[in-house]
Amino acid sequence: MEYPIMVGGKNSGCVRVCQDGLFTVFEARCSAVSELMRLSVYGGGKEGYLGVMQPRQGGLYLRRRFSRAQMKDFPEKIEFAAPAGMAQEKPRTGDAKKPCEKGHCWHRYSDGSLICKDGGGYIIALPAKADCCARGAVLKEIEGRLYMLFRY
Repeated sequence: MEYPIMVGGKNSGCVRVCQDGLFTVFEARCSAVSELMRLSVYGGGKEGYLGVMQPRQGGLYLRRRFSRAQMKDFPEKIEFAAPAGMAQEKPRTGDAKKPCEKGHCWHRYSDGSLICKDGGGYIIALPAKADCCARGAVLKEIEGRLYMLFRY
């Protein structure tokens, strides 16, 4: 099956979905955008988070494999793909909104990362270990767990 990737109301690429044994494989390609793009699939008012698209051959690319258990909260019938966080309903099971300082809310993704809106940009929090983190990353404890914070 193939679904459009909608960015800013325009079709910017496609997501192909196929079975690979017990796994469902999502392969997405779209034209480059000027910012980091987290991609989700949507349908029936639900959102299924796929991941962060990577630059490749002048555009963006993502390939992910999910087990049946990982897809339990995905839409039953996918309609399209778009940047993550566009669902109008409450966050799906396993995701949560947690307050952060300055009145922001953290949105938890199934991969363990957090994101919150900060003015005109975003802050991404990736799980970290005190002895192993990216150079220059800001470390912060959120809900008792250590995260690396990045702005974009």
